Amino acid sequence: MDIVMTVRGEELYSLRKEFDDEIELAGVVREHTVSPPPGALSGGVVDALIVALAPGGAASVAAAVVITWIRNRRRSVEITLRRPDRSELRFRAETVRAVDGERVQEITTALAKWLEGQDTPVPQVERDGEEPR
Repeated sequence: MDIVMTVRGEELYSLRKEFDDEIELAGVVREHTVSPPPGALSGGVVDALIVALAPGGAASVAAAVVITWIRNRRRSVEITLRRPDRSELRFRAETVRAVDGERVQEITTALAKWLEGQDTPVPQVERDGEEPR
């Protein structure tokens, strides 16, 4: 299953590096490039990462990479993940950083199931680390 991950700005390259550093995910990530506008002198622009996850495999590792990466962002950043069925999840750095280790594990586990295509709800958190009401 291909998961599309988008992040604004240069942070996408940082996320790509995190995936490249994870040996269990070797070869599952590719860049999605959009063509430059007509008349532009430069080549295409990478606007997303596509992560190809095989059933029963790397979803838990991919989920851990995403959550760890976003928790380590010093700037405000948002990542959007989209499955082939068009389901989407969004995480923001400042909200994910606010949760404790046990809660991070819950989010990571639920995200892994979601990445595998299960309709498992993934806890979303607000700025203070609490779930939305």
